[in-house]
Amino acid sequence: MLSNGHGVQENRKDAFEWYTKAAAKGHKTAQFSLGLFYSKGLEGIPQDLSKAQVLFEKAAKQDLPVAINALSKLLIKQKKYQQAIPWLQKGTDFGDITSMRELAILYGKGKGVQQDKSAAFKLLQTCAKAKDTHALFMLGTYYHEGSPVEQDLDKALDLYKLAAAQGSSL
Repeated sequence: MLSNGHGVQENRKDAFEWYTKAAAKGHKTAQFSLGLFYSKGLEGIPQDLSKAQVLFEKAAKQDLPVAINALSKLLIKQKKYQQAIPWLQKGTDFGDITSMRELAILYGKGKGVQQDKSAAFKLLQTCAKAKDTHALFMLGTYYHEGSPVEQDLDKALDLYKLAAAQGSSL
């Protein structure tokens, strides 16, 4: 509430102090929120990706989907693909679309796992059913390129249009 001004006047410095206290007591949302301060260097807090990773991991171990995503993205940003895979799989097991899409990207590129465009395609299909804009675009690319499915330019164009209609700038 303090960090975003929801119901009270915004005061991120006070929010940081409260998040610190709550995170020390194991509060998963506070751990995640504190991780954001460190990952982004908010409110004069020096950016510290190591602290952010520790905090995101604590919250992720408590099954907080946004923390799982944040941890996975941080690991991917650091090119720690093999460390990101189990977290993305955990998010996927929860039905989290962002985790599915990110896992599909790694499968498609063979980063941290053996390249498997068919597995990537299946994950992207699930994401597309949930109207995930990025997944729609990526599926369009698979149909456009004809890998791992038979090339279908009409299907590719339809998917590109759907992604564009949802605001994709890709």
